[in-house]
Amino acid sequence: MALKLQPGDEALWGTYEYGSMKVAFEQRAAREGIVNKVLDLPITSMSNDEIVAAYKKAITPRTKVILVSHIVYLTGQVLPVREICDMAHERGVEVIVDGAHSFAHLADKIPDLHCDYYGASLHKWMLAPLGTGILYIKKENIEKVWPLFGDGGYASDSIHKFAHIGTYPAYLQLALAEAIRFNQTIGLERKEARLRYIKNYWVDRLIDVPNIVVHTPREAHRSCAISTVGIKGQDPADVTNALYDKYKIFTVPPGYPGAVRICPNIYTIPYELDAFVAAMKELAAA
Repeated sequence: MALKLQPGDEALWGTYEYGSMKVAFEQRAAREGIVNKVLDLPITSMSNDEIVAAYKKAITPRTKVILVSHIVYLTGQVLPVREICDMAHERGVEVIVDGAHSFAHLADKIPDLHCDYYGASLHKWMLAPLGTGILYIKKENIEKVWPLFGDGGYASDSIHKFAHIGTYPAYLQLALAEAIRFNQTIGLERKEARLRYIKNYWVDRLIDVPNIVVHTPREAHRSCAISTVGIKGQDPADVTNALYDKYKIFTVPPGYPGAVRICPNIYTIPYELDAFVAAMKELAAA
């Protein structure tokens, strides 16, 4: 994370950001004396306007950058990143968007988000191999950002200066090209619609079941494929273990209180979702 930040400069982000991203800012604080202002917001129960207002209220004259996830990894909630970016830019603050769970998941184009920086891994929703990713930097910002690995072969204002990692495994590029073709064949708008349908398929069948709690907002603009669900009085780890041990259904407890994260993809079929719904109903009735 090579932004030029000085001692006392503030970075603003939420407790719900991904651990590796938080650690990057915490390391800058430990090494260089920047200040991390951390928001602890009940975002699942807040409207988009309330979320934007909370970020606005937290900005001070020392705030230089905001980190915000497009889709929160804990719950699958889609955050209003464009509105946050526009609000921040009015106050001279740059915005980094973590798109790990939104790229090739939502049909939004990166420039339309109005962010300054955007990064994503591609093994999740792009279905590319592990070790592939994307970095977007507004052209006017490239020159002022240092690459983590020095490369004298490119001009300081060239995005290619960030690509130097030593010997690059060609098979990743070849496989990534196939992943791009696969996604383009489907079309991102169709893919997003299918992913939202799959999520709604199981949520609609569990939302009114006694003892079951769906934590992620259900509105179309606030969630897509990912959602979180829990059973009252049961530890998420116990639910996760029971789903796998008894029904061979793999899920994870992401760390959100009372929640198991459900991440079906385009290859998930209704029969599999029916099995999950039946398993959750049985566990909730126990």
